[in-house]
Amino acid sequence: MPSLFEQLPDDAKAKLTSYHKEILSLLDYQAITATHMADAAARQLANAVFLRRHAWLRTATITDDVRN
Repeated sequence: MPSLFEQLPDDAKAKLTSYHKEILSLLDYQAITATHMADAAARQLANAVFLRRHAWLRTATITDDVRN
């Protein structure tokens, strides 16, 4: 039994192929965007930890040699 794609006229095959390529391209961009978002979230968390530690060290009553 021939597949549905093989039964389509040539102009419909061309459109379907074009849509398929566009969808694959969008999926690639979505994966890249998700990676960048995860990287940005990790950096933001690291900065928050740094700022919290910095604020704690400034308000703590410990000597300078213990802080380092």
